[in-house]
Amino acid sequence: MPETDPKVSPLKTLLERDAAQARKALDQPTFTRQDSARLREMAAGALERVRSLGLEPASANRLARCERIFRDLLMLAEDPEAEVVRPRDSEVYAAGLETGQLAQICEALARPRTKAGEFWGPRILGAIESDASPETLQDRRFRLQFVAMCVRAGIRIEPTQSELDGEADLSKWRIGLACKRIESSNLIEAAVSSSAGRLKRARRPGLIVLEVSGVVWPERRILSVDSDLTAAREIHRRTDAFLVEQTDAIGEMVDPSFAFGVLAAATIPTLNIATQHVAFSSSFRIASLVGETDPRYDRLVGFARKFEALG
Repeated sequence: MPETDPKVSPLKTLLERDAAQARKALDQPTFTRQDSARLREMAAGALERVRSLGLEPASANRLARCERIFRDLLMLAEDPEAEVVRPRDSEVYAAGLETGQLAQICEALARPRTKAGEFWGPRILGAIESDASPETLQDRRFRLQFVAMCVRAGIRIEPTQSELDGEADLSKWRIGLACKRIESSNLIEAAVSSSAGRLKRARRPGLIVLEVSGVVWPERRILSVDSDLTAAREIHRRTDAFLVEQTDAIGEMVDPSFAFGVLAAATIPTLNIATQHVAFSSSFRIASLVGETDPRYDRLVGFARKFEALG
């Protein structure tokens, strides 16, 4: 019989083992068969929307890759011995997020036989390229995703040939959108400077829009929550904390004649423990860079309210 440490109780050992297994299960949840089928359908549908614009993506494009990952998962669910390579969990979660973003972009912006569709089409194609770096693709996706979110919120977006990502029409007053994804906190200043510079060169007052998931999600693992409401609150809390910490510094970096507001966006994967449902929850939070007496302040409040309506 193996020797045991008399100072460690068998019950404590059992509880520690069970706790470790529970943590492992929560840190590495899997998509259900229903999730995989839905995401595969979303990827295929988004790809068809791109083709409806008269564009033909390369065969190895990102949507095709995502569709293949979920096809393989479905094959393995039907037959664990199927002759396909099981994708890594990290690949599956990344494909889920990518599919959701691209499907949202295509639904809002890939409109056949319209001038807007002709304008956004090449940009959508650039966001699903297979030969660009991951950082470049993620930045392109975020810029288009934010424009798509504006469209969903009922905000009219005008394409622009300037460096801006679009121009939003707020009660017949046009503002510029300069979006940038930030991977880590040491890149905040460079991203703000880049976005503020684009507004200034376009001679258009507007918003700096920052994707800050990489800053507010240092764990780089799925967050386990007891409900979808808890997930939303936690991601709002983190995004708000970013703005509270950074808004004054951002205000000192920019010319308020052009950059009068900053919007922070974050998307973090969460696991609802009760339902075992994996979701990618997003938060969009806005802070003003001008005082309440500035006439642009009310415009900013109106913009924020439209986003709140998305729920």
